[in-house]
Amino acid sequence: MSEIKSRLLDAVKVAMRAQDKPRLTTLRLALADIKRVEVDERIEVDDARALLILDRMIKQRRDAQRQFSDAGRQDLA
Repeated sequence: MSEIKSRLLDAVKVAMRAQDKPRLTTLRLALADIKRVEVDERIEVDDARALLILDRMIKQRRDAQRQFSDAGRQDLA
């Protein structure tokens, strides 16, 4: 298991204990995306690949935030 994946799992446990729902949701989304790649490609994701997946997720969220802001939807941004 990659170090990043194990750190994410540890962070999930901490967020669950702290009852930090927004952080827990975000961490679970990241782990789900990593797991999806592992299942689809039948590989064990290493740290470099995990970083690429996380970078892609960050870019998607920033693009969505920018588009919502441009459309005047501050409630969704």
